[in-house]
Formats: sequence, C-alpha cells, structure tokens
Amino acid sequence: MAEPGDERWPGLDGDQNTVEFSVSRMRAIAREMRRTLDVMNGRGMGGPAIPGERFMTGALESVQGHARISEDDVGRWPSALAFAHTVGSTGPDPEASCGGKAGGLEAVYSKFVSTFEAVIQSLEDHAVEYEKTNVYNGG
Repeated sequence: MAEPGDERWPGLDGDQNTVEFSVSRMRAIAREMRRTLDVMNGRGMGGPAIPGERFMTGALESVQGHARISEDDVGRWPSALAFAHTVGSTGPDPEASCGGKAGGLEAVYSKFVSTFEAVIQSLEDHAVEYEKTNVYNGG
C-alpha cells in the first residue's frame, strides 16, 4: 500500500490538491444573476423601456406580448416562412416543445427564464453546502 508522500500517489497526505470554493464569490455571482432574472421577470430596472407600457424590454411579459411572429410580420418568401414557423406564435409543435405552453420564441424564452432561475437556485444552494464543507477542509 502507498504511504503518504509517495510520489506515485499525490494527494494522499491531505495537504496537496485541496479543493476549496469561494462561497462569497458564488454568492456574488448568484446575486448578479438574480438582478438579471429580476429584469426578465419585469422588476429591477426602474420602469418600462418603452413609454406607455407597464413592463420592461427583456421582461418575460414583454416577450410574450411582442414575440407572436407570423407570416404577415416577416413575409412569405421561403426563409421568412421557415423563420415564422420555427419561432413564430405557433411554432413547429407547441405541445411537444415546451411542456404544452404556447409555441415558438415565447415558449423558448419562458423556458429559458425558468431554467435560469433553477440555475441560480442551484448556485445559492451549493454556496450553503460549500460554506459548511469549507470549514472542515480548512477554509
């Protein structure tokens, strides 16, 4: 069996290759991501970017109101038709693409916002766990 300090087995002595995560940095990144999420959810920038509207550009509500692209909006030439079919209000298969919600760009953006929120929550949860383990790892 290898002994601590054996060059063929680095890391056995516990002093080398120690992995430590910066909990404060993880939390700072999560806070910044939350600020971005607040904008996507219609909060945080102080008001609408477009006068007369009650939500901000980039907010999910804004995308839901303005992403209903159709052939009438982009034209009927082949590439425009393909674009309208792919990201338009009906999308190629709205039932299969995003959990049965409205299809197209609207559904993709909605799915992105919910997934982004899950990523932030995961980062915050990991910060809590690493705060606990860093104590035992000497951090």
